Amino acid sequence: MANEALLDRLADVYQQGFSRVQIAAEQAAQDAWYSLDSFAGEDEDEWNAAYWAIVLGATAAATGLATAYLQYQLDLEGIDFDVPSPDLGWLEEDFNVWKQSPMVASRIAISKGLDPAEALTAGATRVTRLAGTAVREAEQRALDEFIEGLSDIEVEVTLEEVDAPKPKVKKEKVSFRRITQQGSCGWCRVAADRLYSEKAKRDHPLGAWHEYCRCTWRKVTSGEAAAWEQRYAGGEWRSVIEERATVTQTGE
Repeated sequence: MANEALLDRLADVYQQGFSRVQIAAEQAAQDAWYSLDSFAGEDEDEWNAAYWAIVLGATAAATGLATAYLQYQLDLEGIDFDVPSPDLGWLEEDFNVWKQSPMVASRIAISKGLDPAEALTAGATRVTRLAGTAVREAEQRALDEFIEGLSDIEVEVTLEEVDAPKPKVKKEKVSFRRITQQGSCGWCRVAADRLYSEKAKRDHPLGAWHEYCRCTWRKVTSGEAAAWEQRYAGGEWRSVIEERATVTQTGE
């Protein structure tokens, strides 16, 4: 239980650290957007360079944090596995697809009669959303690489018989749980009331359930998985799921 309590604390610290990175990236992107204060074509190169620096720096920080977090979990469980350094090769290609979309969207809005100030604000919203999504996507890709590597670990099954044949091997079943933020909404609390398989985790491409969600995940120990009991299995979830979160955008 001591390790499990420590794993929960580790998840909480990771959650706070990751949220700071994501929020800082969103704020920096928004500040850069307003500092240009123009949708003219000659601003594109300057905007692209500033936006790329923010997105690259934030995703690198996020994946570094995620890698350290995953490694600490394994070390606490005594699993000999080196978490791979995440590949960010996909980022530039993705960035090149959407880097100018806020500027283009703002120009289109103005051409349709929207006030320039309102178009600027709408563009800022898009800028922050794209930056935050890139950070989350980098985190999830780091997790996917980790799961793929961890799934290849084979755990020996010790046979008690003296004359037993060579021990067989089996793959460790990996399960994850959701760690909610303080004051989290009912939906997140209900979602955290179960364990998730590798496939279920892969099928959920982003870690957040909704906008400004700061919940995160961690791998559960085998002991936890065996003793896991749902709190809302009897239908109690119906009275919980509609409760709203009491936290602010910054998670304070």
